[in-house]
Amino acid sequence: MADPVTMMMVAAGASATSSIAAGNQQKKAYESEARTAKIQATQEEAVRSRQLNEALASQNAIMGATGRTPESFASVIGRQITDYNKDIEMVRLGAESTQAQYISAGKTAQTMGYINAASGAASTGMQYSLLKGKIT
Repeated sequence: MADPVTMMMVAAGASATSSIAAGNQQKKAYESEARTAKIQATQEEAVRSRQLNEALASQNAIMGATGRTPESFASVIGRQITDYNKDIEMVRLGAESTQAQYISAGKTAQTMGYINAASGAASTGMQYSLLKGKIT
């Protein structure tokens, strides 16, 4: 049968390894979420671009059908383009903020894995010290 101290050390090592692995895995999951947020923002930009193009095409069709000049629609078109630019900026800022939150959460999870491992090792060291005092 194995020595209790040896078993305690092996268990502590396994626990520390598990804590570190869990923290690293959580970090990877958060990094994946950050990448997904960026992809979603890119898709949202594409949707907004398509909507703007459709709106501008409609304006051009109306101009052509009514014989109006582009100048008569300039303010409408200008407002649509301004709104589009603001929307895109908000989508990008939102995505950057979301990505930063996920990256920060991932780093925190990884750090907590190391802290848990160190805490477990310290606890085992304390138990070993107490046990060693009783053995000698």
